[in-house]
Amino acid sequence: MASELTWLPAVCGNSSRKWAFWDNDLTINTTTPEFTLCFQYTVTVWVPSAYLWLILPFFAIYLNWLPTVNTWRDKSWINFIKIFLGSLITVTLIVDFALRLASDPTEVAVYLASILLILTSLLATILSHIEYSKRMHTSSVLVIYWSLACVG
Repeated sequence: MASELTWLPAVCGNSSRKWAFWDNDLTINTTTPEFTLCFQYTVTVWVPSAYLWLILPFFAIYLNWLPTVNTWRDKSWINFIKIFLGSLITVTLIVDFALRLASDPTEVAVYLASILLILTSLLATILSHIEYSKRMHTSSVLVIYWSLACVG
């Protein structure tokens, strides 16, 4: 059976089979399936991020409609931990991006994924803070985002 490769040359290039967007021999017709690098750096990063950014305008309107009732003084240790961990994730992603820039050049998809992850984790952290100030302990929007991000 002939291998069916799908390429995204503008984002992932076409340097090797590992950088093809889709490879049936690597993903389906094998005993140890795995996604290609291009698929990992595009779909598994872009889908959760796109979900959060597309929901953002509607969720922002909803949050703006709710009254602000909690301030920084009212925060519990759980909320501080959520903000701290979100900030730690963002800083870790920034350091990872800086190290990628300093290392050998790679495909555009790697840089795009890093930038998108930084911006989206920063957004999720900010939304966590805003939700608490509106007396929401957590929202289904962020639960779905983190679930998608973990699955990806």
